Amino acid sequence: MFKLISIAFFCLAMLFASPAKAQDSAQAQFTLTVNSTTALSVALSWTASTSTGITAYQVYRAPGSGTVNLAYIGEVNGTTTTYTDTTAEEGDTYTYAVTACGAATCSVYSNEVAITVTTSEEMNQFFRWAAFNDHPRALVLALLQ
Repeated sequence: MFKLISIAFFCLAMLFASPAKAQDSAQAQFTLTVNSTTALSVALSWTASTSTGITAYQVYRAPGSGTVNLAYIGEVNGTTTTYTDTTAEEGDTYTYAVTACGAATCSVYSNEVAITVTTSEEMNQFFRWAAFNDHPRALVLALLQ
């Protein structure tokens, strides 16, 4: 009975551990960039894959700079080329990568981008600078991010 429960638990754990599909050996043919970062989020974007049949993009993140521990954090449909990570912690550094997925497999990881999430104090300094230097456009753009 114990072995049956252990096997069932293992199967369930494997089923829910990662929604990632098998990786195709083809190179990722798109480029990932960081659009903006605030104390609450990191906005990513990438060029659309040149491969046909892309149904989704999967986004991965690792703590620090490097891809040793990349973990799946989200997915968008195949026509969307942006993702906002709202789980990033203020002041922490993360490395991001994306895969393009078709019906059965995903590409290898895109290029990797490392970013340190903006701290509230950095944003406060920017607001003070923009207000002191009378830069209303800079303030509006910062608030829109």
